[in-house]
Amino acid sequence: MNSPESRADEAILSEIRELSRGLSDERARAAVGSVIDLVALNPQPLPPKVAEALRSVVDAVSLHPQPEPAGE
Repeated sequence: MNSPESRADEAILSEIRELSRGLSDERARAAVGSVIDLVALNPQPLPPKVAEALRSVVDAVSLHPQPEPAGE
């Protein structure tokens, strides 16, 4: 059974996921969604290097919102 803390975390992640759907930048939506999925699937502390990489991706997208390159 999930602990109260775990259920609270799930609710917060769900709320963040809902809010991220309102982002106009597709890259930001994808980055936030990927991070939320990663945390939701494996709710354990991330290794420091993984946490740093994820933080860098989210920061880069939020600081430099640009459209993704067109696919071929």
